[in-house]
Amino acid sequence: MWSTAIEQLQTIRVEEPGYLEAQKLLATYQTNLGIIETRLQAEIESQSSLKQANNEIQRLIAAPPSDQQQFQSQIQGIINQLSTVKSGTTAYAEAQTLISQAKKRLQP
Repeated sequence: MWSTAIEQLQTIRVEEPGYLEAQKLLATYQTNLGIIETRLQAEIESQSSLKQANNEIQRLIAAPPSDQQQFQSQIQGIINQLSTVKSGTTAYAEAQTLISQAKKRLQP
């Protein structure tokens, strides 16, 4: 919708009475569109990171290594993956819960 509104505002010519107001709205709408695009990208990346971490967790559960160091290394890798989930995304709370659980598994 922001894109459509921006396109419409861009068609207003200088000689039209609402041109100045249109330019103000155009700047605001372009800013809003940029914010939304940034948030969408963060959401997509965070969901992807969470999915990859969950896949790693499932692999680890299905076939845990017998070597304790390798197990801890895999857990740390999962923590690192989950740490890439950005705050403010829908995946963040779940990622933080999984990080907490994984850190408990690292403790002796």
